[in-house]
Amino acid sequence: MAIIIEAPSIFAKTKANQFVIFLAGSIENGKAEDWQEKLSKVLDRFDNIIVLNPRRKHWDPELDGKKLRFQIVWEQEGIDKSDLVVFYFDPTTHSPISLLELGQCLGTHKHVVVYCPPIFFRYTNVEVTCGRYNVKPHADYNTFVAEIISHISRFA
Repeated sequence: MAIIIEAPSIFAKTKANQFVIFLAGSIENGKAEDWQEKLSKVLDRFDNIIVLNPRRKHWDPELDGKKLRFQIVWEQEGIDKSDLVVFYFDPTTHSPISLLELGQCLGTHKHVVVYCPPIFFRYTNVEVTCGRYNVKPHADYNTFVAEIISHISRFA
């Protein structure tokens, strides 16, 4: 079974050979579908992986500065410590932080898998930016998941 760690829980690799996946992408204060939960259930069948989920079960939109900074640092450290960062851009959201994190990950040449339906309002930005780094955004969920599993399989 995978180890699923949700924000704001502290995380660390417990074994040197664990594969860490960060679930970046749309949340937008609960406006986006809970795709992280859905994907975590798929990934739970794999041993020796850690899944970092930034979505909080109880998000307070009025987080004070200290708690908000903790969340931002939690996400940045999770991205830095991950072997793979996966993104989903929910078409019902704008996801400005996810767009920022995508640019960050691509610029540092992190391994990235992207699911961005063509109806996402900034699809062309995502497609062109990903293309500069030889990443092809997936238009459907099943191919997105298949590529994630391929990365896990290469690690195992």
